[in-house]
Amino acid sequence: MKKLCFAFVSAALLLAACLIPCQALAGWEFTESTANGPRQVFVENQRIRMEEGRRATVYDAKSDTLVFLDNQTKKYWAGTPEQCARELSSAREQAMLFMERELATLPAQEREKARAILARHMPQRISAMPRVSILATDRVALIAGHQAKAYEMRVNGRLSDEIWISPEVSVKEDMDMKAFGRAMQAINSVSGQALEMAAFSPEVMDLLSRGWALQWVTHLPDGKRRVDTVTEVEKKAIDPGLFTLPKDFEAAPLEQVLAD
Repeated sequence: MKKLCFAFVSAALLLAACLIPCQALAGWEFTESTANGPRQVFVENQRIRMEEGRRATVYDAKSDTLVFLDNQTKKYWAGTPEQCARELSSAREQAMLFMERELATLPAQEREKARAILARHMPQRISAMPRVSILATDRVALIAGHQAKAYEMRVNGRLSDEIWISPEVSVKEDMDMKAFGRAMQAINSVSGQALEMAAFSPEVMDLLSRGWALQWVTHLPDGKRRVDTVTEVEKKAIDPGLFTLPKDFEAAPLEQVLAD
C-alpha cells in the first residue's frame, strides 16, 4: 500500500509540474494594424489591456473596473463603467453649455450657420437600441497564421461590419466578453451612436466569445471601408504589471486623461 501511495503522489507531483507551465501561458497578446496606427491588446485572467498611441485602457471583469492611462502626462482615471459614463455625460453637458455661450456672442445669421456646422459634427444620440444580427458567410482566410471565417454584422438590416474570427484563438477562458461588452456600452451610451453601441452588443460579444476577431472591416456611410487587422498572435504569460496602476502616475479628472 505504501508503494502504491508513493507512486500516486509521485504521479500527482509530475502532473502538477507539467501543468504549471501551461497555466502560466494562459494569456494572449495581439498586435494589430489599425487606421489610427498600431495597437496592442493583452488578455489574461479576466483582464484586458488595450494600448494605442500614448494611451492605454484596462478593464477588469472581476471588479468591473476601468482604468484610463495617459503615458505621456502620467495621469490616470479609475472607476466603474457607470462612473465613467456619468463623468463623460457631465463633460458633454459642460461643453454644450460653453458652445451655446459662445454662439450667443455671434450675430443671428452667423449663429445659425455655426450651429448647423456643429450639428453635423456632433454625434447624434439614438433614441432606441439598434437591432443587431450576425450572419455567417462561407468566406475563409488565413490571418496572422490562423484560419478565420467571415461573419456579417447587420445593424437595423444594413451591412455594417465584417468580423473575421478564428476559433483557434479563443479568449473565452481568459475574458468574460459579455461583461466587457456591457462596460463598453455603458461608456458609449453617452454619445449613443448606433454603430458604437452595436459593436459591443450581446450578439457581437457572443460571437467574440467563440473566437478572437483577427480582422474587423467597417463599412462607413461614405462608402469607404476601415480595416483593422491582427498581424501577430502570441499565447504567453502576461506581465501582471500591465494590469496595475504605475506608482509614478497620479489620479486626474477623466476629461484631463482623455484630452488630446
